[in-house]
Amino acid sequence: MRKVALFLIISTFCFAQSERSRKFQITSGVEYRITPFNFKKQDDGIIFSPIKANYNRDSQLAGLSLNIGLDYFINKNMTIGLVQSFRYDQIFYQSSFNDEHGKTQLPVYGLILDTELQAKFYFTLKNNDKMFINLGYSFMNQNTDYSTTYNPDGNGEGSITQDFFKFNAYKIGVGYQYKNLELGIGTYIIENSDTFSDYGDSAFGIPFLKLNYNISKF
Repeated sequence: MRKVALFLIISTFCFAQSERSRKFQITSGVEYRITPFNFKKQDDGIIFSPIKANYNRDSQLAGLSLNIGLDYFINKNMTIGLVQSFRYDQIFYQSSFNDEHGKTQLPVYGLILDTELQAKFYFTLKNNDKMFINLGYSFMNQNTDYSTTYNPDGNGEGSITQDFFKFNAYKIGVGYQYKNLELGIGTYIIENSDTFSDYGDSAFGIPFLKLNYNISKF
């Protein structure tokens, strides 16, 4: 009997130690970004550059993305982590000319990457489910480099301009956790981005809905 009791005590102690040592957590999920909205407009209105690629901001930024993340538990109520998102979406329009149809524009698609540094603050409810606040800083629209040729006279090769649609954003959200599932809602906040200056936006937001699954801890 003593051996059984000793075994149970040692097993419980080892299990508790193992649980406390699990500081990392792998997550995966999907995020749906809704059409961006503007906080305010520039006084000078919309400005169009003759050599900037033609694009649609709303089509480029709204839509579904897949993500995988790694969180570190500072304590049981707070994590910091890194999230990498992937989405295949429209980057810009490719213009072409022919005698029959004149100018046509075809959308060019590609793999777009977003990298986010985040912190989560959890609040345990009476039923042991949790509410959380999510704060982050994102490096968005990676892998969106492009080049355009500007040739107003139609002679020679023209001038080639290289640019990209990268920008940084703050992120704030709230959510609910049930067991290993997390459902969140929030918005990205972009301030004074030159990337989308054609829209005359000095600041705009991208609302999102997010569903995450906490895969494992180690």
